[in-house]
Amino acid sequence: PNLVKESVIIVATLKEPITWGTESVSLVFFLVLKQEPSDKRRKLFHQLSRLAGNPEKVAKLTAVTDVDDFLAIID
Repeated sequence: PNLVKESVIIVATLKEPITWGTESVSLVFFLVLKQEPSDKRRKLFHQLSRLAGNPEKVAKLTAVTDVDDFLAIID
C-alpha cells in the first residue's frame, strides 16, 4: 500500500463463470489500494460483500458492456 499512488479498482466480467470453492464466479474485482483510513477500506469491502450476496445485481453487471451502465447499476 505504501507504493500505491492512487487507488484503482479493475473489474473483469467473465464470459463463462468459473468455480471458486463452492461458488460460481462471473465478476472479478482487482483492488489496488493506497494506504487510506481503515473506515474507507471497511466500507468498500462491506459494499463488495453486499454485492456478492445479490446474484441479480451481479447478473446485471456481467451483462453490460458499457462502463457508464456498469456504474449506474453498481451505485
